[in-house]
Amino acid sequence: MKTLSVWESVNVDLNRLAGYVEKFFRDRGLKVKKVYFERGIQMRVAVDEQNFSVEILGNNQRFEVIIDQEDKLRHYKLLGPALSLFFGGGFMLKSLKAQEFFEKLETEFWDYLNKVVDYLNTAKPHQEGDFRRESSCAP
Repeated sequence: MKTLSVWESVNVDLNRLAGYVEKFFRDRGLKVKKVYFERGIQMRVAVDEQNFSVEILGNNQRFEVIIDQEDKLRHYKLLGPALSLFFGGGFMLKSLKAQEFFEKLETEFWDYLNKVVDYLNTAKPHQEGDFRRESSCAP
């Protein structure tokens, strides 16, 4: 499943934004691999046996952020009931817990990202520091 948010008429350094996104996931003990490519930045995030990607595409004035949940987690949700008949309910419980974790993480992520974008959009270009220390609305 893909979720998407678009920001327009902003002035946000996408490299700094990517740094905050990476920090968000690392602070929660998740493994992150960041890759730069022509259209933007992609991060592969690993949660136990599940993976998802976060892409930041566009430029400093207009960009979109996409979260793409791996097919594996979706297939667990679809196939879980049938597999639990053959292999027991533990498989279904594990996949449901993984889905709940992902949904909670995603909600927290979008709240955090909105605050970071607001902060970076109003920060002076040369301003350094930590969003969490400098922002009164830090997550």
